[in-house]
Amino acid sequence: MGWPTWSLGPRQEKVAAEFGAPRLAGSAEDGYGWVDLPVAEAYRRGLAIEMRRNEPGGPKFAFDFRPHSHRWQVMSLVRASDHDAGVIQVDGADILMAMTSVGDGFFPVHLDVDAAGLPVALRIDITGEDRSG
Repeated sequence: MGWPTWSLGPRQEKVAAEFGAPRLAGSAEDGYGWVDLPVAEAYRRGLAIEMRRNEPGGPKFAFDFRPHSHRWQVMSLVRASDHDAGVIQVDGADILMAMTSVGDGFFPVHLDVDAAGLPVALRIDITGEDRSG
């Protein structure tokens, strides 16, 4: 399934009306687009929108195609969250996605275990400094 959506700035209502794109109610993104289209139809609409955007003298706006994926699901929750975090279920497991204020990077993860080898704590070093040595 695909999901083309866009943020069009001051011309968003005009361009959305031109393509018959409804406002995405309940979406973390304030914009217009479609949800749950078959991939081929989403792709066709996306190409038409891109052609309109590239017309000389046409309206200036941005849009993107977002496939329905686990990443899309969790990022929707993250964007809507006051704390930049969201939880989804993948194959019965709860998966937490949390944004950091330090940007993208490598963040070492440390699992602390007890004497029996059972997990007791999970630590994530978001400073990016290796403190294991």
